[in-house]
Amino acid sequence: MNDTTENAAVRQEMEQIQKELQDALQTLTTEAGKKLSEKDRKAIEAEFEEINQILETLKGGLVQVALFGKTSVGKSAIVNSLIGADVAKVGVEMDLSRNSASYRKDPWLIIDMPGIMGRGDLEQIALDDAKKAHGIIFVIDGEPYQDELEAFEVVHRKIPMVPKIVFVNQWDKVQNRPQAERAQIKKLIYAKMRGFVQNDADIVYGSAQHYN
Repeated sequence: MNDTTENAAVRQEMEQIQKELQDALQTLTTEAGKKLSEKDRKAIEAEFEEINQILETLKGGLVQVALFGKTSVGKSAIVNSLIGADVAKVGVEMDLSRNSASYRKDPWLIIDMPGIMGRGDLEQIALDDAKKAHGIIFVIDGEPYQDELEAFEVVHRKIPMVPKIVFVNQWDKVQNRPQAERAQIKKLIYAKMRGFVQNDADIVYGSAQHYN
């Protein structure tokens, strides 16, 4: 089976699942009728839509990963490391952009999100793009500040089912500090970021500058 035939088969399968999903939602809302409160009904519809968005993305044949983080946290360096080439300009203030930047290396599509710190317009753009992602990476460079946590919480609350990891970038700068201090920083990071991931191993420490 060649790539074209395989992709067509995947799209057909995803479309069938989407139809079954829509039928299931229709049946559920019809049979439940007035037993569901407006709040519960909207919650169910939101969950179904989230699954549908994932299926829609799968039809494209690419695995999409969205990067979230503050300006200068090193998202561009991470993109370059994942792609294996200098495709993203390091140091560019993406928070000032209204659009996300996408970088493709089959089967991956890495999406560097615009800043969403206190910017309602950019926040909605980021959330719309994140709903299409198969996975999300929250990027920090140490103990996260309150504005970072609030931004991550918005994403996590709106898209709870999408798998997430936390990447603590520039960790090499901490290696020369006393062991007790490093342990304390890790403890604070864990306390603040553990709620966003499924497992402890999903909080990763490293430096994008040193990855190939």
